[in-house]
Amino acid sequence: MSKKMLKRSLALGALMAFVITGQAWAEEFTNGLNAHKENLTFDSLSVTGPDGSTGVYNANAKKLMVTGSSYIDVERDSDLTGIYAVLGSSSTFGSSENSTTEVYVHTTNDTSYKTQGVLSMGVGTTVNFGGKEFTLNVSSDKGEAYGIWTDTYGTESRNDDDVLASVNLNAANNNIIVKGIGDAIGIYSMDFSKVEATGNLTINTVYDDNKVGRAILTRQSEIAINKDGKGTVKIDGDITFYGYKNSRDSIVDITLNNSYSYLNGNIYTLTYSGQESINDGDVNGMKLTISNSATWKVLKIALLIL
Repeated sequence: MSKKMLKRSLALGALMAFVITGQAWAEEFTNGLNAHKENLTFDSLSVTGPDGSTGVYNANAKKLMVTGSSYIDVERDSDLTGIYAVLGSSSTFGSSENSTTEVYVHTTNDTSYKTQGVLSMGVGTTVNFGGKEFTLNVSSDKGEAYGIWTDTYGTESRNDDDVLASVNLNAANNNIIVKGIGDAIGIYSMDFSKVEATGNLTINTVYDDNKVGRAILTRQSEIAINKDGKGTVKIDGDITFYGYKNSRDSIVDITLNNSYSYLNGNIYTLTYSGQESINDGDVNGMKLTISNSATWKVLKIALLIL
């Protein structure tokens, strides 16, 4: 049985899921999960099949908590988001130490908007991943694909953590795999939002079959990866500061602190018109720490801002 068939067979029900994976899901949803009407807590969660364009939807300052493992696998032929969190909601997946969270998002046709894995948007919205392992796999057969998307609208300050839309990757092992057509972005962080990753992190982005994508595309936001230096970080993809002049600066802090850690990609600016540059405005917030035999492989030397 192929891996894809194995994943899809989980939709047959809790008994079959237990036979195949050893996991009996406490809560199963075969047509998406809408968590925006009341606070919800699950021991474990399985979502196979979206409700319209969304796998899991949370809004209206509601709290969704999954203490154990989660399996989210959604596919359709147009716009799709795996986890869609807005309007001050809080969503936590994998609060127990040995839990795992798997999110698979796949579109098969041309998308008028985006194929997104995890979206955290709006003042106070947070999405948290913990436990033993978090895996996000996003792919689009005919359009752009985005792993994590954060955006805070309605605020002009990034100094108060309580108002920033955020995604926190706190699992022991965090994996982001993104494949698209035209573009593939691992972390897309816009306008006073925040992404933080602790533990081990792997980001792999590929578009048009064999081109290296963007691990990070950011504007006026904060991204911290392995700030304490304790994890292994493997990044395949560029880091891009997006916008014009002062509007594009973000705080991006990445620590590569062992011989297994690396960045394979460029660091550069990108204007709204799509022009790649190192001269159109300053970027002051990029901090890349490389030590203990970690490596940085530059793919296009003309596009360095460090």
